[in-house]
Amino acid sequence: MSEAERLQKVCELNCLLVKLMEAEVRQRHPNADEREIRLRVASRWLPPELMQKAFGWNPKERGF
Repeated sequence: MSEAERLQKVCELNCLLVKLMEAEVRQRHPNADEREIRLRVASRWLPPELMQKAFGWNPKERGF
């Protein structure tokens, strides 16, 4: 597999991971809108301080 093919595979796997996390958030929070779903997924990747500063979302209070 070439380096380009490996990089493409990594990108595909990252997309799959995000979709799986979104599905899990939808299952746990069935009334969440798309923004809330994205914020809950992002809070799994970003530090709480950045989530609070950038999006006004405190994962410690609102969960992920």
